[in-house]
Amino acid sequence: MKSRAIVKGGLVGLGYGALLSLLAFWAAGAGHGTYIPVAISSAPAGFVGVLTALIATPVLWSAFGALVNRRGYAHRARVLLVLHYVSGLLLVATTQLGDTGNLRYVIREGWTILFAWALVYTIGQVTVWRQLSKVQNVERTV
Repeated sequence: MKSRAIVKGGLVGLGYGALLSLLAFWAAGAGHGTYIPVAISSAPAGFVGVLTALIATPVLWSAFGALVNRRGYAHRARVLLVLHYVSGLLLVATTQLGDTGNLRYVIREGWTILFAWALVYTIGQVTVWRQLSKVQNVERTV
């Protein structure tokens, strides 16, 4: 039963990561858009490069999906999520992935892409934290 939940979480995470990667690629607009969604979705993989970040995003979120469903791993998952957020901020603040040169153009012309990416990312984060809360509550009662 436990392994089924871990596999399900991994597959859901894989789908979530693939969708984030696709939307982030679309927002990048073949170099004429913004890489900020790539940086945030893939952190910390974005430190290696854009292509690596796009490929790593589904793998990263698949691992998170599996991890949040493992009993006894909720604390580790929380720490890794905080590291994900911190590295995402660092990527945006310190690398070319955070370049805002085209951001105004993308907001004006491609706001729907950014909105879709932000909506999907936010829904995923809320889902992950809710699942972590459920797992922690189960761990306390066992």
